[in-house]
Amino acid sequence: MLFLLSILSYANPIVEGDVLWSKNIYHKAVQKWQEAKKSPQQAISVMAQYRLLLISSNIMLPLDLIAADQEMSACELDDPECILSRIDREIIFRTLGFPHNEDLAIDLLQLIPKTLAAEKEKRLCWLLTPKKCDPGPLNRGPGGAFLSIGFFLGQQIGLGTRLGYRIPNIDNKMGNLQLRLTVGTGNYGLAGFQYDRYHPFWIRTEADIRQINYFRYRNNEWEQASISSSQGSFSLGYTNGDNYIWIGPQFRWEKLESPVSAHGITFGLQLGPENLRLSQYVDASFTSYLHVRSTTTIQAKHPVGLAVQARADICPNTQAPWWRFPTAGGGQHLRLPPAQWLRSSNIYTGILEWHILPKQTLGGVLFFEGAYTTERSFMGGGIGARIRLPPSPRNNLRLDVGYGSLGWGVFANIGEQF
Repeated sequence: MLFLLSILSYANPIVEGDVLWSKNIYHKAVQKWQEAKKSPQQAISVMAQYRLLLISSNIMLPLDLIAADQEMSACELDDPECILSRIDREIIFRTLGFPHNEDLAIDLLQLIPKTLAAEKEKRLCWLLTPKKCDPGPLNRGPGGAFLSIGFFLGQQIGLGTRLGYRIPNIDNKMGNLQLRLTVGTGNYGLAGFQYDRYHPFWIRTEADIRQINYFRYRNNEWEQASISSSQGSFSLGYTNGDNYIWIGPQFRWEKLESPVSAHGITFGLQLGPENLRLSQYVDASFTSYLHVRSTTTIQAKHPVGLAVQARADICPNTQAPWWRFPTAGGGQHLRLPPAQWLRSSNIYTGILEWHILPKQTLGGVLFFEGAYTTERSFMGGGIGARIRLPPSPRNNLRLDVGYGSLGWGVFANIGEQF
């Protein structure tokens, strides 16, 4: 009898999918869970539906969760496997970063009979000592497709919208495809894509075409240039843990009155995890003019909600036209100043934030930010409201209001400032 149970357990697509997921073979794990979702055994189907939340898109996730909970409610709790599926719900919620009831899951384990002792012990390990467990759905994996929608409104840039769509693991080798589209009333348009794949040698390629009005605030007046451009790059890199390095050629054409090429190289370096990270980017053009832009960023985040960012964005001795100079404002590096109000060959910015209730769905933030250039400086601070939606922080809804050197400022967007 025990031999038969072990054979059935091995043939269970839930178990097979869990093993594949733990080995980072995500696409095959999903195939097994999709197979299990069609099972005539309601408990097996429910287990699969909760696991498939790991790859649900941010648009479909609420609907998929409701569907799984509805089927769960129809699963009789006098069936031990239904109890297991209810426990799995809490485990998957923890993996997703949702509110969960770990004590309830442990209490429910006491109702599991001896015939399912192995399944009971496995889930107890997942709950209490996950790092010492047999394989299971304990890591977030590649996540699901992500649709982002943002809006912008500014005195110079007009009214517009930004759309982004990210497809993770599109090649079943952890390659990600991102599509971007931005349109606005101020003669503003951009369409592009980016593909990247890591582990441990990786590639990144991206390209876009754009029509953008660039602005420079000088002598108390706004100067404008309407530029058409297209650019693309192909980079090779290496990653080791949380550390990344890459380099590759980039190609750029821009047109004000006549087409000009600005080809060169791109280089990047990122060291450390998200809570303490140093990033260095270099963007260089060598053809029609010499232009080297260096962007150095230091970020530190503490679980209690404190976060700080310092950035130096400089173009030493550049020969590029002014529209290729670094800029800040309107959400780019700073949220309170108008878009492109700061534009200089050298810009130094800093942000200090205190996130209120950082692990709750509803919360807020106190922030201070400042910038310095040789032409002007800025300081300001304020308060913001947050609705934190999965996958947080990328999908957080935010509204920030503050006062600074230029008076009052309001900024709304999706995702955190950094």
